[in-house]
Amino acid sequence: MYTLLLVLYVVVAVFIIVLIMLQQGKGADAGALGGTGASNTVFGSSGSATFLSRLTAIFATIFMLVALVIANITTHRDSQSDDLLKQISDTPTQTAPVSPSLPTSVPSENPATPSNSDNK
Repeated sequence: MYTLLLVLYVVVAVFIIVLIMLQQGKGADAGALGGTGASNTVFGSSGSATFLSRLTAIFATIFMLVALVIANITTHRDSQSDDLLKQISDTPTQTAPVSPSLPTSVPSENPATPSNSDNK
């Protein structure tokens, strides 16, 4: 669920960027997009700005809602993991008695080789 929301968040962010880049500035002429005024006839006489503005507002709303949901999930996820760690540390643990183990091989000193203390 969390990964799906992150992917949706990134996709919506990319759409917002594209929509903003498609919009004309306030000082742009009618023919600024595409070189002629005929490019605005697809959305009506002034429908292009209205359509793109509404679409941008819709995606911005989705962006903010997804951001709030991700923040809510992240907050609860952290508190749940803290609670789990607290439960683990609060429960008494039973430890089995440790029996001493003997080494399987005992190093033996070879009397034929002199030790460092004998060389003095």
